Amino acid sequence: MCVCVCVCNVGGGVDFGHNALRDSLAGWITEVTGRRAPTEEYVTAWDRPKVPAEMDPETGLPKIEHARLDVSFIDGAGRRAYVDVAVTSAATTRAAERAKRAATDGAAADDMVRTKRSRYPPHKNPGCPMVPFVVEALGRLSPGAEDLLRALAPVDKQTRSVVLRRAKQSLSVVIQTRLADLLLGAERSRGAAAPVAA
Repeated sequence: MCVCVCVCNVGGGVDFGHNALRDSLAGWITEVTGRRAPTEEYVTAWDRPKVPAEMDPETGLPKIEHARLDVSFIDGAGRRAYVDVAVTSAATTRAAERAKRAATDGAAADDMVRTKRSRYPPHKNPGCPMVPFVVEALGRLSPGAEDLLRALAPVDKQTRSVVLRRAKQSLSVVIQTRLADLLLGAERSRGAAAPVAA
């Protein structure tokens, strides 16, 4: 598979896939908790100056990169919790990184989790957990994503297994649809004809 398909935003496919994953997860959380799980909430505690620094011409102050978290919900302890969704891939243009990811299962997800934790450090917003919900391009969930699903699933064993299986199937459909869209977008960008309706 071409590296570009996994790392480039061909035809907006990466953004569309991210948003579909976010919405699927928010819907699942709403369903299992019985409480609405809003998306795209701003959390000022995690705002930071833009890097490289940009100045606002009107105020003369540094421009701010606003923290916008993908999903929020109330956890079992009654706290406001946040989820930031990401899809990552073992594919990369950096040879050393590619070798590391090829040798270690889940390395791409682990790298993205570290990136998310660096962007949203817990000490900036204590009492409000943030879970990096990372999915690798071929479907592997990060340990934190697995833990979140298990933490929110019902306790009853029979119901729990059905709910968790359905969640993973739905996420798999979203990821595979995203991959198909990226592949089709890459073909169209190379000048291949789009499929014709029957």
